[in-house]
Amino acid sequence: VRHARHCRVVVLANMPDISCGPRLALTRMANSEHKKLAEHGTSMPKRFRRTIEIVETCLLAALLAAMLGVAVFQIVVRNAFSTGIIWGEDLIQVAVLWLTMVGGAVAAGADSHIRIDLVSRFAGPVVQAVAARLTALFTAVLCAALGWYSIELIRWDFVDGSPGVGAVPAWICEMIIPAAAAVMALRYLRHAIWPVRALPGRGPGLGPGPGPGGKDA
Repeated sequence: VRHARHCRVVVLANMPDISCGPRLALTRMANSEHKKLAEHGTSMPKRFRRTIEIVETCLLAALLAAMLGVAVFQIVVRNAFSTGIIWGEDLIQVAVLWLTMVGGAVAAGADSHIRIDLVSRFAGPVVQAVAARLTALFTAVLCAALGWYSIELIRWDFVDGSPGVGAVPAWICEMIIPAAAAVMALRYLRHAIWPVRALPGRGPGLGPGPGPGGKDA
């Protein structure tokens, strides 16, 4: 008897409120299910963006640690033992290139590149928002051009067989240029569509953020 009463209470608690009419109750149920599906759908892009941020941060930390470690090791062994790693300087140069490109892609995600902004000091909010969109679009075009013409550089280094780091050829080390340029171009194209939310000292955008959820990536 107790089990039956408990089941009856659970069923009644889960039933929709039909005091305002069956049609309205069904509409509320449909809206609730739609909201749950929408929240579940937006959670996947958030987790994906978070994963990308973690990977980029770990890559930057690894590159910086490798560059500093090799540089310090070269200085110590050169002064103490008059020797060193043959490809040490080449590795440092490649690490600087990778740090620059990966760091540029990370900064593009938050639209935090260095800028000389005069519009936000003298123009109104609408002009600031339009200028922010045009600037992001122009930057996306420049990044796309950088990636496109860097492919020609990689092709020539592949044909010439230019040396890179040790046994790794130069064209493999330079693959980061078109890859990072493509990421920056896509991110600034996104900023042109969904401007980054206004920050202190920065002109406001027209939208809630760089994406439909207003989150950076």
